[in-house]
This record gives sequence, structure tokens and C-alpha cells, in this order.
Amino acid sequence: MEPISVRVASRADAEWLWSRFVGARIEESPLRVVVEPASQLERVLETIDRGLRQRTLSDAWVEPAQ
Repeated sequence: MEPISVRVASRADAEWLWSRFVGARIEESPLRVVVEPASQLERVLETIDRGLRQRTLSDAWVEPAQ
């Protein structure tokens, strides 16, 4: 399974999202958080939604698999 790649608007967004997933990593250019395994997709989407609703995240979206 492909890892989940989540693009974020800022380093603060990346660090907030990264801190919620064991084994996640932050990658630069483009700035994103990579979460493995892909079976966590539902949890990732829920976390993004919660962060946006609480205004903890300014912007984040899941990139399509390459």
C-alpha cells in the first residue's frame, strides 16, 4: 500500500499533524506529512477535519497516490 501524503500550508501545520501519528515524517519541497500505512486514511481524514474545525490547521489536504 502507498503511504498517505498530506500537503500542508505551513511548518506549524506539518508539526501539528506529524505529532498525531506514530511513524509519520515531515518532508520538504513540497511541504507535507507522510503517514504509513495507508490503512490509516480514515483516521488521517478525521484528524485533518478536526484540525480545520478547531482552527489548529490553516490548510491541509490529502494528495492523490502517485
